[in-house]
Amino acid sequence: MLHARRAIVRAAKAALAGLPAVGDRVYEGLAEPKPATSTPYLAVYARPENSAPIAGKGSTARTLQRQLTLEILGVTAEAGTAAGDALLDQIALEVETALAGDPTLGGTCRDLYLARTDPTARVEGEHRAGRIRLEFTVIYFTAANAPAAAL
Repeated sequence: MLHARRAIVRAAKAALAGLPAVGDRVYEGLAEPKPATSTPYLAVYARPENSAPIAGKGSTARTLQRQLTLEILGVTAEAGTAAGDALLDQIALEVETALAGDPTLGGTCRDLYLARTDPTARVEGEHRAGRIRLEFTVIYFTAANAPAAAL
């Protein structure tokens, strides 16, 4: 049985598979660095989550509202150039559009929205890496004693 959070990550990965900019190079979890020939790619993973009780008392009747940060990291081998910046923006465009198309991720959550975008570029000698980190806020609910099932 999976935690509801893992189901959300897997649903996001499925929603992003096949985007024109990255194709099938979408990985679950904070991916190990890939060779430049494997770029561009996406890594989909969960970051901090806050929760608070919204109903009930005790462990068997309590409902938790959870607010998860879902991070989508786009990585390219181009950085510091107009073409590299354009590719990062294209990845962001495709990710934002895909996830906005189903803000419940197939019913795994109640809502999802873009909270932050952070593009970066690193150029060290001949090595270049462009990254765009998209942070989505995901709202979902579980029973306190049953975190595998989103309510």
